[in-house]
Amino acid sequence: MLSMKIEKVENLSTRERWRTLNKDINLVESVDSRYQNIAVTYANGQFSIFGNGQYIAAFPDDYRSASFAHLVASEHPNPKKVLLIGGGVGGFIREILKHPITLLHYVALDPKLISVVRKHLPPMDKEALRDERVKIFYVDGRHFVKNCLDKYDIIVVNVPDPSTAMLNRFYTIDFFQEAENILKKEGVLVTGVSSAPNYIYNLILWDIYSGDRGEASLLRVLRCAGLLWRLSGSHYTNPRTGD
Repeated sequence: MLSMKIEKVENLSTRERWRTLNKDINLVESVDSRYQNIAVTYANGQFSIFGNGQYIAAFPDDYRSASFAHLVASEHPNPKKVLLIGGGVGGFIREILKHPITLLHYVALDPKLISVVRKHLPPMDKEALRDERVKIFYVDGRHFVKNCLDKYDIIVVNVPDPSTAMLNRFYTIDFFQEAENILKKEGVLVTGVSSAPNYIYNLILWDIYSGDRGEASLLRVLRCAGLLWRLSGSHYTNPRTGD
């Protein structure tokens, strides 16, 4: 009885906290998993997903999911095998499967996130997750990449911005080098960071890709952050020096 009352108070407190952030947001569900607090909100006909208060995805968002997925697929002449790390609940999987994909490995750390979100997904997105070409791995993305024996045509790193040490691991030169090891010869790596297209953005781009070493040993990198950025070959020009 006491535990039920405590849970009720916690739920009321959580709803009130979200209401103070934006009175137009309706908190649909808030669940604690082993890794994070998962919040599902609803406003203006759209669900939004938050992990520990940080935005993860929104749906339905047909325009964004379609434009991103088709842009990614168009960067490879014949994409067959795709690795998706995070971000598989916003329509991306549904859209990229419209291409001649034969296998899509979706890596998600938190199985609770998928089970919570699945209840609210549109029917077509639920069907996409059940597609026989899709296999979900509930494991840490860095661990998966480091130990993976497969080779992929496209790797999509669709995780939130590097605001924590946990997320920052997906934006280091070491990670990109590990990802290169599981890319096929004409493979493409896709990632992104929210920022404005100004001088500060160029510094962020340089710091993320090259650290202090001045080069990113990647086949091709496609960057989506409002604008389209693409790196080719094995060297990226330092915007600080022009070298």
